[in-house]
Amino acid sequence: MEVLGWVFSDICGLMETSKVKGFHYSITFTNDYSQFTYISFCKTKDNALAAFKTWKACAEKETGKSLKILCMDRGGKYTSTTFNSFLAECGIKHETTNAYTQENGVSEHVNCTINTLAQSLLADVKEVLKEKALPMALWSLAVTHAVMTSSPIVQIGLPSGRLGLSI
Repeated sequence: MEVLGWVFSDICGLMETSKVKGFHYSITFTNDYSQFTYISFCKTKDNALAAFKTWKACAEKETGKSLKILCMDRGGKYTSTTFNSFLAECGIKHETTNAYTQENGVSEHVNCTINTLAQSLLADVKEVLKEKALPMALWSLAVTHAVMTSSPIVQIGLPSGRLGLSI
């Protein structure tokens, strides 16, 4: 396989409390080749396609590769006609697994790891600040930090001699 050859994705939510900027859902995209994970946040599941389009454009531009296979469960907006039509237009093979099972194991593992790390980060901050409770709005920030610290970062040499990040 190669970068963007096979990507796993899943939507998490509905979160009980509103996040920063009113987000209630998170969407992860994990590249099978590099294990790099990108996370996006949405207010509703209706925003899943827009989040996917943003991620796809960024990932393809950054890597110079095209997404070939997107694997996700059959839950919600990921199986909409609009979403499937967009994938077909782009020539992306759409693989689905049963919703709420471990069949989409990569995404389920990523989401579990991210949420565990986020809980740990919030508990550590709470202890350091000697606070009784932290606002749940910090959840999306903790999750973002968890993704950034747990995803492998591949460094590549750029013609200018600087180092860049690659997914």
